[in-house]
Amino acid sequence: MGLEIKIIPATSRIPHNLQTIGPHFGHTLVGSLVALAVLFGPAFFNEANAQAPEEYFVRGDYEGAAREAAKNLSSAPKDKDKLYYISGTSLNKLGRYELARENFKSLIENYPVSKYAPLAQLGLADSYYLTADYRNASEAYEKYVTGYPKSEAAATAYFRLGRCAQKEGKWQSARNYYQKVKTEYPLSFEAQMASQALSEEMLYFTVQVGSFGKKSNALKLCDELVKKGYDASILKMQSDGQESYKVRVGRFNTRGEAEDLSKRLQAEGLPVKILP
Repeated sequence: MGLEIKIIPATSRIPHNLQTIGPHFGHTLVGSLVALAVLFGPAFFNEANAQAPEEYFVRGDYEGAAREAAKNLSSAPKDKDKLYYISGTSLNKLGRYELARENFKSLIENYPVSKYAPLAQLGLADSYYLTADYRNASEAYEKYVTGYPKSEAAATAYFRLGRCAQKEGKWQSARNYYQKVKTEYPLSFEAQMASQALSEEMLYFTVQVGSFGKKSNALKLCDELVKKGYDASILKMQSDGQESYKVRVGRFNTRGEAEDLSKRLQAEGLPVKILP
């Protein structure tokens, strides 16, 4: 037991090929208008297609994109694979993961050689990850990296496999995936995140009970917890020139142990958050 302070630099650069689809998460190849134009072709900019599903998507109107994609799918168009992908991705954005999976699976099963099939497999894996179904997410990401080993999103998939392993308490597997990303994809944004994950040594479960802008407030809480017999520590993080101090308690191999501690700390009136 005792006080421990670590300084972890946070990476602020966001890669051009990522777009947020949920908390702390990204989705590959749909991060910009340019990416969509490349994916959908020159017709993407045609004014006649102003109400096409992809136009709604780029504007951030995911309800409209999903609605128009469903309408177009019912008319049996030639580009059903693209519509399934737009619909699935839009539904992921909206948090309608079951419906998103139906669209991604339809694309993968009916159009296995489509250029959208790899993206659908990645989107399917994302839908599981975002609902904390790490077992199915891992299986889906594994299918992606084995089915499309030369994909430019392989680094992303391997990093997320590391995250899944970490969430499930499979520490050695997590280390192996992070190391793979660092070694085989050294120039990727995921390599930076993998390095950070390894340097943070967050390959265990812990309970966070506070985040402070002032070091003195974090020290006060940490000291109180140490006096009560808790294994408390402080993690200093830096992001965009701003510093924050996280107070965390315990290091456990299983989530169950962290949950037991979380309940005790919550009973003492502390806000709790189990990590990772």
